[in-house]
Amino acid sequence: PCKPECDTTLKPIETDPASAAKLLDEAGWRDTDKDGIRDRNRHKMEVEMLYSSNQALWADIATLIVDAFAKTGITIRAVAMESKTLSDKGKSHDFDMILGSIGDNPEPLFYDQMWSTNAWVNHFNNITGFGDSRTDLLIDSIDRAKTWDERFRLSRSMQRLLYDEEPMIVLYNTLQRNIIHKRWGNVTIERENPGVH
Repeated sequence: PCKPECDTTLKPIETDPASAAKLLDEAGWRDTDKDGIRDRNRHKMEVEMLYSSNQALWADIATLIVDAFAKTGITIRAVAMESKTLSDKGKSHDFDMILGSIGDNPEPLFYDQMWSTNAWVNHFNNITGFGDSRTDLLIDSIDRAKTWDERFRLSRSMQRLLYDEEPMIVLYNTLQRNIIHKRWGNVTIERENPGVH
């Protein structure tokens, strides 16, 4: 939300377990054998979620996700692995679900490495498989925009598509604060660490 092209009208999508359960019921995923796990045609609703073993925080988040899904009758098998292996599995599309993070910088948003179909085919950062000729054209138009206003307008259109189609679930966005004493003058605040110049 710190970048001028970010669409601040897009609000976080609320968690709604009751609606999720209803949609699953309508799709035929019910707990027919009363073991607490939804099933359909004798197949249990079980998903493997990969996450990085490099920080305890990831294990804590994975546990929260496992518990939340269990309440709706979905089994998540959380599997910790080394970060490089996790990245390789993502880029080779060898996973059911990945718990991960996305970094950013102060530069304008560039969508090709993360969301283009080329990034999927060539095993870059589009691990979700999101995109089609329409989104590729939009990404190309963003990159070729002649003015900032045009770029921002097109970028917001891409953000709306990502919001509406939701190829990944964003759990949270970190907020960084800088505190500067008034005795320091001529200070510039930046998003990059250390954040002050």
